[in-house]
Amino acid sequence: MRPSQSLSTKLSPPFNLVFRYFLSGFLFYILLFVFLFKFYEPLRGYFISFQIAFLVHMFFLGFVLNIIFGAMFQLIPVALEKAIYSIPLAKWQFYIYEPGLVLMLYGFYNTSTNALSFGAVLVFISIVLFVFNFFMSIRGISFTKITTKFLVVANLMFFMGALVGLGMTLNMRFGVLNINYINWVLMHIVFMVFGFIFMSIMGLSMVL
Repeated sequence: MRPSQSLSTKLSPPFNLVFRYFLSGFLFYILLFVFLFKFYEPLRGYFISFQIAFLVHMFFLGFVLNIIFGAMFQLIPVALEKAIYSIPLAKWQFYIYEPGLVLMLYGFYNTSTNALSFGAVLVFISIVLFVFNFFMSIRGISFTKITTKFLVVANLMFFMGALVGLGMTLNMRFGVLNINYINWVLMHIVFMVFGFIFMSIMGLSMVL
């Protein structure tokens, strides 16, 4: 084994931190299929609705992001050969993210903008903690590395996507702005899927 590989493995956080994200992701993945059958009829008639948003967020925030969070905490030290800045901060992120996600899903399911907006605030805070932890972790790393560039852009897109999502949910609750929700949804999708998820995958695939 190369010395750098051994060092990277030692820098990885405890697996129980990663496992809790994987377990949460798996549970939301199972729930997704349960509700897919429950919402079969509404899905036939609507493209954008609270039912669609419920299922999409259960899949992407419940399954995909939980898996990505867990994988990131394990793979970033390996890919960049730098320890995660704060393990306690990563744990706090988990305990803020999961209740926030449940509240968001409850809000979508029951068409409750109060629960939706409060849950969105918690999810946004957890994402800010993740992005902060990431940028603090890469201090001192050369930005000439292609992996670093991909991950920096990915996390910036993640923050922007979360900000757009938060803006939509708060506007649903308070109605301050007269916005075109279709356009905002498209921005949200572009930032989160094509920005964060795709850029993260491409960046990590350069070294793994």
